[in-house]
Amino acid sequence: MQDVNRYNNALMIKIDGGKVRSLREAQGLTQLYLATAVGVTTDTISRWENRRYPSIKRENAVKLADVLGVSLEDILEHEGKGRDIEGTRDTPIEGIPDEDSSKSNEPRMGYKKKVSIVLATLLSMLVFAGLIFFLRPEQRIEISATRYLPPHCPPGQSFPVIITVNQGNPAELALILKEKLPFQCIPLKGLPDFTALLNQNNEIKWISKGEIKNKRFCYLAKVRDSASLNRTVFFTGDVTVKRGGNIAFPVTGDKVLEIAPYHWADTNSDGKIDDNEILDVYDRLGDTKGAALGLEEVKKIWSKGGYRWDPVTKKFILLD
Repeated sequence: MQDVNRYNNALMIKIDGGKVRSLREAQGLTQLYLATAVGVTTDTISRWENRRYPSIKRENAVKLADVLGVSLEDILEHEGKGRDIEGTRDTPIEGIPDEDSSKSNEPRMGYKKKVSIVLATLLSMLVFAGLIFFLRPEQRIEISATRYLPPHCPPGQSFPVIITVNQGNPAELALILKEKLPFQCIPLKGLPDFTALLNQNNEIKWISKGEIKNKRFCYLAKVRDSASLNRTVFFTGDVTVKRGGNIAFPVTGDKVLEIAPYHWADTNSDGKIDDNEILDVYDRLGDTKGAALGLEEVKKIWSKGGYRWDPVTKKFILLD
């Protein structure tokens, strides 16, 4: 703080050029940017950083510190690095004029020339920004895949699964969606159709290309007749895209299915499908896909008083 007070009334003050360069480079700033912000030339910035101007105007030092986001004291040359002169100019190093004297020997710049320099500087900055835009590395891909899975289903009965895929910035992209089912469940059909069905691994795959925005993959699966009740099984999956190498994103959302004596649409397990439950089914499936994923059976149970599951026939019995 003593150094700042010491320079309060100084016309010319000393700065630490090496510290200025370090601060600029650490923030990724160019000499052109610094020169434009302070209101001097890039040659002046270079001379400051290389200590070829041992003293500079106090007002320029204040602007410089502000652009670098530090206090004036942080860029001052402290005791031991050189002699500070208050209110006077220092002698230039090796005959090189200091900041103010170099300007005094230059002819006064005309208005048109100043405008030309400003326009040229702006044009250079625009060209530089354009190069950064076109030469920038490819944008990072962010894929999200979410699974809807009913909470339960009994042996011998089928249930739908829906996976919705999204990209942070929707664009044309090829992907592979893989879904691995637990041994107790069998994949029956896919919407769209499965690209591959690996029965030995109980795995299904889709290959798709297009804009990834609310892209839905649905399939119908069945709990094996031999599956035991009151057992919890797990589903896993991932989405793979290729952009400078394969990148895999896990499928999140629902992943647990309980093998229990309740219809998959009866989410509260009370032996009936109420209005809220069937509306939820329609919201998820809709008429078109719902017809292929068991919507007709849901409507029949909803129109009746309830149902019960028969462990012998592995079917639902409707109640009046």
